[in-house]
Amino acid sequence: MSYQSDHIVDIDISRLHPHPANPRHDLGDTDELAASIRLNGLLSPISVVADPEHEGDYRIIAGHRRHKASVDAGLTSLPCMILHLDEREQREAMLTENTQREQLTVIEEAQAIQGLLDLGATQADTAARLGRSATWVGQRAKIAKNLPADAQAHLDTTQPTLDQCMTIAGYADLPDLQARLIDALAASENEYRSMLHTAKDERKRIAKVEAIKGRLNRHAIPFSEAEAMQPTPRGQRSVEWLSITVTSIDEILTRIDSAHDHNADLTAIIENGRWLSIHAPKSQDEQDAEREREEAKQREIDQRRARLDAWDRFYERAQSLRLDWWHAHLHQLSDKRKALILAHQVIDLEHQVYYYCGVSENMQRIIEHITGLPFDQPLDTELDDETRLAILEARAEDDPLTWAAALAIANLETILSRFKKEDDGLQRLRAYYKLLESFGYETTRDEQLALYDNYDPLKTEGR
Repeated sequence: MSYQSDHIVDIDISRLHPHPANPRHDLGDTDELAASIRLNGLLSPISVVADPEHEGDYRIIAGHRRHKASVDAGLTSLPCMILHLDEREQREAMLTENTQREQLTVIEEAQAIQGLLDLGATQADTAARLGRSATWVGQRAKIAKNLPADAQAHLDTTQPTLDQCMTIAGYADLPDLQARLIDALAASENEYRSMLHTAKDERKRIAKVEAIKGRLNRHAIPFSEAEAMQPTPRGQRSVEWLSITVTSIDEILTRIDSAHDHNADLTAIIENGRWLSIHAPKSQDEQDAEREREEAKQREIDQRRARLDAWDRFYERAQSLRLDWWHAHLHQLSDKRKALILAHQVIDLEHQVYYYCGVSENMQRIIEHITGLPFDQPLDTELDDETRLAILEARAEDDPLTWAAALAIANLETILSRFKKEDDGLQRLRAYYKLLESFGYETTRDEQLALYDNYDPLKTEGR
């Protein structure tokens, strides 16, 4: 069919409109063409058809760039060939015109081909009418069919090659990967190549996972999928653990078959899409042995906890004995200054600064126990350390040596209350007990044993 006409008329430029199905989205720079038209006029008429939406107006079939340049040049009318074409013929004419004059982008060609197919044309018929091969039309039809509209628009700005468009269209079944390929291509050629390598690996992995699921289903092996690594299910033992990405699919399927042949009641977990873990029930002997190990472990935990609890009770008893003694004798000591100095010597002042570091709730409790005088506010009242220290300093104005000794003792009790070997704890605690004994404290047998690391609180409580 010919898209030419000998019937040429001048039409008011305001009555000429771009065709909404024009395959070319970007008309490009028309400044030079406008300058030529301004100087010489429009030498070649444009082709139009009647506009079905506006009576007396026309849609441009061929000559969109000439029309734009003519508007810019200030022309008021243009010579036009009026054609009589149906919608499909209009699209064919525009596609032929654009591909003959200037190369469309691959996306523009694909969209134009899809527009013709949507109107009922076949690929073979379209190829014949356009003078193109069936392969040329089929490739563009595939691109249009397998790329979402927003993806086509995004791709068209980068003007990808046919090969790139075909490759990306091939990931229509994996839309997330397809979107990542489009974004990578928009960023740079290097990022696209890197992402394409990733996409190919991911497609292979997905294909392996589907093959694995099929083989597991064939053997009626129940399986689940997890987003991360999973421990072996309770009461099960591991039969196979395979890396899906590293191991060939043939080997994976062979090992699934082998596991099925040699074990009963298998279950499988596909972890993060990258590992296959196959399990079988443990034998009765294995279950009994595991139960014995767990029971032994629990007994050890219970024994350790019981020992720690017994030590805590001993610590509390020993401290209570010391604090009771201080409460009974602190006010009777003739030389409190000596008590203070000796208390300071028990710990290393280079590393333990304790007078102006504040007073904790535990220290407040100890000081109240020793002095028999409660703070102005009860223990359950929230006081910061500095407030407690201020209260203590106010008390110290009346009897500074007693309160200074009480604070030093509270520091010692806080730091050295537990009979531990770490950081020379026992050595310092022995010095503290010597201080107590120098003032008349009678150390119990249990305390003596603990000071020299020979005390077992569980045996003592057992007696």
